[in-house]
Amino acid sequence: MGLHLAGVGGAGAAPGGEALIEEIEATRALKDSLFRHGPESPLRPEVAAGFPGLRYFPVDPAWRIPGEFHRYGRVRRLPMPDSAGATTVVQRLGRFLFEREGRSFRLEVYGSDQDPGLSVFFTDETNGGQTYGAGRYAPVAADRNGTWVLDFNLAYNPFCAYNPEYICPLPPEENRLPFAVRAGELNPGPDPAVRDLAK
Repeated sequence: MGLHLAGVGGAGAAPGGEALIEEIEATRALKDSLFRHGPESPLRPEVAAGFPGLRYFPVDPAWRIPGEFHRYGRVRRLPMPDSAGATTVVQRLGRFLFEREGRSFRLEVYGSDQDPGLSVFFTDETNGGQTYGAGRYAPVAADRNGTWVLDFNLAYNPFCAYNPEYICPLPPEENRLPFAVRAGELNPGPDPAVRDLAK
């Protein structure tokens, strides 16, 4: 679904200010290297050879959002529409509650048996322009003080944004945010096939 570097610039680190910026920028440089050379890169070989690197919004600590994670008493396996026009079964584990500009929001949180991390699949008002049209993913984790954090600076595109051979679940309707999240990964490129997918 995507290459999220848990434990490097992750939500659990809880740095602030310049330390946060340095840590996330280091994570981004590492991800570029993995996209170019890593065995799990979603890029086709002819694209990876000249890959200039991912594009991002500038790191902004204001997009590191504290909130509450409410874990559901029962994990539910649900069919979710996917990028292939079918459905993919996902595990819904709970919901993340947060406030922004005096308004309350909630996002459904997902996970899997293969990955202990928690993620939200979301859309916002930047999709189809500044960011990938089908939406993005972002990690949810507890910091060292036990506060749950959704860091939109770490929002990333699913692999289907870079290669149509990948099938990715699409964000559910309840995870559509009515504001612009100007943080995290921007629209992919420069491969024309990738740009077409993002329209």
